[in-house]
Amino acid sequence: MQPPVCYIEQKQIFAIKRSGFPPKYAVPLAMCFNLKKVREDMKKLCSVILACLCIVVMCLGISAEGSAMPLWDNFDSLVTKITFSGTSGLASASISDSTYSADVTGMLTVYKQTKAGWLFICRETGESNRGVLSLSANFTGESGAYYKAEFSVTVTKNGVSESATETAYKTCP
Repeated sequence: MQPPVCYIEQKQIFAIKRSGFPPKYAVPLAMCFNLKKVREDMKKLCSVILACLCIVVMCLGISAEGSAMPLWDNFDSLVTKITFSGTSGLASASISDSTYSADVTGMLTVYKQTKAGWLFICRETGESNRGVLSLSANFTGESGAYYKAEFSVTVTKNGVSESATETAYKTCP
């Protein structure tokens, strides 16, 4: 059987079921297709498109990783950083409570990375009952070496203690 031959008459598309039949045996092109199958195929296509859209939306949520901030009950900010001026290094850290009424204890420790792991360099400790604590540690760095400053704190407010650790990394120039 040969495929239908199509022609246009008065802005309607017609198909002749077999070539050779005169146009009076032509039927509208839509009748040449199985409309039920076309509808099923369209449903499948829409389902695939919706599934792809759902996957894209879920991936967008995953790509936002790292933008969430931790929720602390007893303090507002915790900052740790390392700076260098030549090979003179300074590790500094601070923590604060918006009410300035919490008891804070903290320890700032500096390490140097070696082949065997992290080598202890120096440590500073402190405490405060005003909700704010700032610590700093001076050290001499080695050019090209990688350093880590770790600030561990415990904040107690209204009898509830909360611990946190913040770490900063930097290479000595």
